[in-house]
Amino acid sequence: MNRGTRPYHHGNLRSAVVEAAVRIWTETGLHDVTFQALGRATGVTHTAVQRQFPNKDAVIAAVAEKGAELLSEEMKRAIATCPPNPRSAFLHIGRTPIEFAVRHPIYFRAMFLQSKQWNLQGLANAESTSPFRLMHDLVRHWQKERFLKKGSTFSLAVAILATTQGLATLAEANRLPSNPILRRRMVDRVHLYLLAGIAHESD
Repeated sequence: MNRGTRPYHHGNLRSAVVEAAVRIWTETGLHDVTFQALGRATGVTHTAVQRQFPNKDAVIAAVAEKGAELLSEEMKRAIATCPPNPRSAFLHIGRTPIEFAVRHPIYFRAMFLQSKQWNLQGLANAESTSPFRLMHDLVRHWQKERFLKKGSTFSLAVAILATTQGLATLAEANRLPSNPILRRRMVDRVHLYLLAGIAHESD
């Protein structure tokens, strides 16, 4: 153990490793997220880290899981503060994943670009508090309110996810305007194009 570092007791080493992985990934890249580096960063042996995570993919999955928790909290706040008008609410909530990717690029990369656990089957079985399930429940609510068209709630939620993930990927890679106001305008325009295709059609 490194001199001057306190030992991590059972129960908090896992979270400490996740924080260390994010820090190392941010500073020098994913290739430097090794068991030796994680051990040094958390003050334990690399063997202790491996007892928590059997391989590097498991570390990335844990970072993705933490990112999903953070994004879920942000989405819940967005839902709680969204305007009553469905169109405005759709745009308000749709900005959340994009701004999350800008503020937390490593968590975003782990969730959508690196983790091998994120697929359609995983989305279908996601927990009720996951970002996708929150969006899925919103879509179902908007369908009942005749704001979004009838049909497969899951497919509509995937369409929204694909659009927001694409925008978030561009934002995280600095391919969208860095100015928050200009970025918001572009994101809103794209979401309005999406909405034109999935909005409820008048009888």
